[in-house]
Amino acid sequence: FQDFLIFIYNSLYLYFFEPSLFRFNLNIYDYVPVFENFIRLSIIIFALNKFFYLTKKNKFLFLIFFINYLFLETVWAIATSNWGTSFRHHYQSLPLLLFCIIPYKNFIINTSK
Repeated sequence: FQDFLIFIYNSLYLYFFEPSLFRFNLNIYDYVPVFENFIRLSIIIFALNKFFYLTKKNKFLFLIFFINYLFLETVWAIATSNWGTSFRHHYQSLPLLLFCIIPYKNFIINTSK
């Protein structure tokens, strides 16, 4: 079981951060995924920072989207073996991540009238 957890950790790391700028053998086409990794990481940091300023109802909605995002990314990370497929798989879960950063005022029905 411990080997499986290490495999998941390594898969997630490679899925989220490869290709990175720390590799010296990148060609010109690899800089697009590097930029996409930077943008996605910035959105994740922004979303996690936003979490602390949400109301209790909105935190629940945020957690639903974010946990689903992490689960979907974990499944894709386990099944992905190279940068090209991971680059395409990131766009499958991008709407869930974007739902984490939009304002929730229009989505929660105010029942305390």
